[in-house]
Formats: sequence, structure tokens, C-alpha cells
Amino acid sequence: MRNPRGFAIPVSLCVAGVVLFLGGSIAQLAAGDLQLANHEFYQERARQAADFGLESGIADQLKGNFSYTYQGISGCNSGDSAQVVIYDNQLGTLPSDSGCPVSVPKGFQYWVSTGQAKEGSRICARVRAGALVRWGMPMGSAGAQVRYLHADSGQGPVRYRAVDRDNHQISEKILCATESSNADLPSPNPAGLVSPVTFNSVEAFEGKMRIPQGADLAQVVQATFVDPKDSLAYDASGGFFNVPNYSPPVSNKVSSDFDAPAGVTNLPPGLYDQVKLPGKAELNLKGVYHFKRLVLEPGNVSSVGRLTVGETGAAHVFIDEIVNPGDVRLGLINLQAHANVFRLNLKPPSLLPGSASTIRLEVNAHAAGTGGVTVIAPKQHLKVFGASDRLIRGSFCCETLSLAFDNNGAADKRPTFIYDTSSDTSRDPDSPKTQFQGVQEADGISPPLNEEYTGASRSQPMILSKVEL
Repeated sequence: MRNPRGFAIPVSLCVAGVVLFLGGSIAQLAAGDLQLANHEFYQERARQAADFGLESGIADQLKGNFSYTYQGISGCNSGDSAQVVIYDNQLGTLPSDSGCPVSVPKGFQYWVSTGQAKEGSRICARVRAGALVRWGMPMGSAGAQVRYLHADSGQGPVRYRAVDRDNHQISEKILCATESSNADLPSPNPAGLVSPVTFNSVEAFEGKMRIPQGADLAQVVQATFVDPKDSLAYDASGGFFNVPNYSPPVSNKVSSDFDAPAGVTNLPPGLYDQVKLPGKAELNLKGVYHFKRLVLEPGNVSSVGRLTVGETGAAHVFIDEIVNPGDVRLGLINLQAHANVFRLNLKPPSLLPGSASTIRLEVNAHAAGTGGVTVIAPKQHLKVFGASDRLIRGSFCCETLSLAFDNNGAADKRPTFIYDTSSDTSRDPDSPKTQFQGVQEADGISPPLNEEYTGASRSQPMILSKVEL
């Protein structure tokens, strides 16, 4: 038998070599992972900086063919920055050699934000993000944001006015704005619609009418005043409406069907496949709701099915489809003084001609200041009734709006349309100015203030789409 002495040394050397090889491989993998993690870390910082540049530019209402740089955008990473370049084609005059990475339609701008993540003087990552931007009236910045409007004056002349959050009357507000720029009418025409906006009998119009730039007021609006000496004040700087996309939130609480019983029921927030609302039922709402289908069951005028917001809390309701047999109305009750606590979003109908039917809403507003609602219903046809107090209060955004005042209202109460400015989603011009903090134009000149930024109902920018370039 051979002597085993000395055999352990080469075995140990082999094992040590294998261990060193494996250790080196693991160390190399760990170093690669660390490098990848650092890369992702800096990329995410740069991505957030680029997004910050776009969102801050929207808040600051940057305008024109300029380049802006946001410095010191992070307290933890003071070297991070974002540069926003605006390619303006609102007038169709953007040069073909402007350097814009995409083709910009006339009437729009394209914003490119380049975010940088830095450590000291070293640029660790750079990300570019682009956004298609359109300027327009913010949601709720007029009592009626429509293409067509008709006010029924069968029950007497109508008074139009605006009030603030405390129910104090205010003037110089845009009471009605239209996107119609000519005399073309929809087919079929709503009864009584002579011009795109038709006020048949006006007692007082205590605010302004806004029409698109270049439109002829006489073609777009017809207003008949009780006093022939009165006239319609108007603003000819209108254009697009910036209406947010219909995007119901994802809900953790999902219910299939709910049949509302007669009387008052507190309905938990969440997603409902179908809600049946008979004429004698009232649903008390608080929170966020998504009804895929709301079925209104027939009832007489005095027993309208109602959605109600109580004296506390708020409700935001998304409805994909309203099944409305005949002339059944959906009653809306808000026991608070602010219309923005009751927000109703209706899904736009199919773009196929004739696919949209008229939705009838009954607003139970009161002279004391309660009852306002905010209705966002792009491409929808609405007929809104004022109930017993003969008031319609809130803000309405839709394709066609017909105003009607209940025949059962007291004869001593005048038909009144009230724009509740609490619905306004535009930036408050009276808030402390934070505009352009830490911003410089590329050549060191402070960027120009948007010349239209003089009131809460002026045009403001909105991002329509955003991609990483």
C-alpha cells in the first residue's frame, strides 16, 4: 500500500483554487449587480426629474418657443435638474427644422423635458420625456362649457349669475362658453335651438359669454333680453376645453348588482356592475363610486330616483351607462353649499352618429346656496331641470345642454341659472405666487409670464399624452 502522506496538499490546493474561482465569479456578479442597481437608481432619478419638469411647467403655465431649466428640484439631490424645451405650433408656424422630435398638429405644443441626475459635477444619467400639450379652458371654469345650449323660457325670463364659495354674487365670470365657431347646428336639432347658443328670454346676464377666437358673436349666439337696452357681454378669446379623460379609479370593493329599495339608503363606495334606481329610492353617497350601468326605473315627477350628498363628506361618481326609459329623470341633491363636493362624471358615448341619447337630470338647488353639482359629460346631450325652487346651480360640461325650469315651481320664484365657481379646477391666480421659482430661461433671462394668466377662467395648458423619448 502506498503512503498517503503528501496527498492532502494537492487536494487542498485544488479546493482552494475552486473556491477562489467561485469567489471571484460571485464577486464579479455582485459588482455587476451593484453597477446595474446604480444605473437603475440614477435612471429613475433622471426620469423623475424629467417628469417634474413637465408637471411643473404645466403648473407654471410656461408658454412660447423657449427653453427653461429647473435647478435644485430635490432636497436630497440638489444637483438634479430638468430642462424643458417648448415647440409651439398653436398657429401652425412651427418651422420644419425646429428640432422637435415629433410632428406637432396645428393648435398644439410639444414639450420635451430632459432630466439629469448628477453627483457633484458628474452627470450619472439623462432621460428625455415628451408631452403633447394643448391650451384650453380648465374644467369647471364656466357655468356651461358646451357646444350647443338652449334655455327654455316657457316659464318666464331667466336670470344668469355667478356666486363664490360663500354664495356671494360675483361679476365678470364666464357664465357660458362654447366651442362652436359658426352657425352650424346639430342634426337633429333640439327644439328651440336657433343658434348654437340660444337664450330665448333673458332677464339678466350678470357675467360674460365666451366664444372661440375669430368667431362671429351674431352667428354663434342669439340672446333675447326682456329689456331691449341690455346686451350680452362677451369674450372672444375662447377655444378648446381641457376636459380630463374619463378614468374611474380601481376599487378594491366590487359588487355585482344593487337594487335600491324605496326610501333612503346609505350606499358604500366602490365598483358596481349595475345599480337599479326606482322612482321612490334615494341613495346617500360619500366617497368614490363607479357604476358600470345605472338603470332608472319609471316613476312620476314627484318620485324621481335620487343620488344625494349629505351635509358632510363628498362624492365623486363615475357612470359608464345610464339606461333611461322614456323621460325618466335622475335627481341630484347636494345638501352642502359647494358644487365641487358632488362631482358626476359620465362616460363619453360612442362616436357613431346618433349613438348618444338625451340624459335628463333634475337639480334640487335652493336660494340659500345648497344644491349645486358639477357634471362632466363630454359628447353627451343633457337636459337639466330646476326643481321646485326653479334654480339650476353648478357647472356643466357637455355637448348639448338644455335648461328647463319645473312647471311645478312657485310662481314667485324666478328661473335662475347659477354658476357655482367652487367647481373651477383652474389654478387660483390669487394664491401665493410660486411661479417660476428656481427657473431660468436658457440664456439667463427669466421666462415670460403667460400673458393670459390674469384670471381663473383663462386658458391653461394640459398634457394630453406623455412618452419617454
